[in-house]
Amino acid sequence: MFERVLIASDFSPGALELFHCLGELKTVGTRELILVWAVDIRVGMGFSATLQKNHLQKLEQKKHELEKEGFEVKTAAPIGIPAAEIVNIARDHEVSLILISSRGKNTLRGYFLGSTVSDVIRMTETPTLIERIEVTQEKERFEVVCKRKLRSLLLATDFSSGVEKAERITMQLSCEAEKVVVVSVLERPEAAVELTPTSDRIKEQLEGLRQECLHQCPEVRVRLEEGDAAKIIARAAGEEDSSLIIMGTRGKGQTGTFRLGRTAEAVARTAGCPVLLVPNKPV
Repeated sequence: MFERVLIASDFSPGALELFHCLGELKTVGTRELILVWAVDIRVGMGFSATLQKNHLQKLEQKKHELEKEGFEVKTAAPIGIPAAEIVNIARDHEVSLILISSRGKNTLRGYFLGSTVSDVIRMTETPTLIERIEVTQEKERFEVVCKRKLRSLLLATDFSSGVEKAERITMQLSCEAEKVVVVSVLERPEAAVELTPTSDRIKEQLEGLRQECLHQCPEVRVRLEEGDAAKIIARAAGEEDSSLIIMGTRGKGQTGTFRLGRTAEAVARTAGCPVLLVPNKPV
């Protein structure tokens, strides 16, 4: 499913933790890797060529390590605006997944995505896995938050055409999971006190997804809630001990349901587990 993966890294100690995620990805089909360390032209200026040479040398070292693990590896150190370069390389090489990291945790805003990660998820048409990297108690040490991302999946859906690909990916990954939770959120005015026929339809759709997932996974739960979508999704992931949130990034909600497109970045910033954002690019 994720046969060709682009790994975007700046080779900082935290970002190097991304390479510890590859064993699990290998179980779902990852065979080819493209390692990208972009040279930011706004920072490099007259030294861009020197930085590029240095990046390529380190990329080649990592390439040899990963080839010993059985991966086919390519490297790239483009000069430009990092997010745009990452998105362009992903498109040109038709990768099936971008792997990128968010680091640390800010008590006011959640995880620090950084401008490059934020820009990538806004621009790309490629599914993007945002891995959580935390500082450990030992100074200058980092580790991935979830070492088994496929253990417990949470799918956030509004059942629009914009989230169909996210639903398909969840179904494909569910055979690796111990548990799947499907969440849909109704955003309603505070004055509304009764559920409408729209919620009845969503209940039916949730049950349909539950039954489909049960063919692949032993435990499947559904949740239909009302309120702020991003907050509810992040909270539900914590309550359900989810190891990966999967959601579309350009959903067009039904009347009364949340629009995933406008909540995706909020979830990416606040959820305590990795987040897989899936644009609904036709396949």
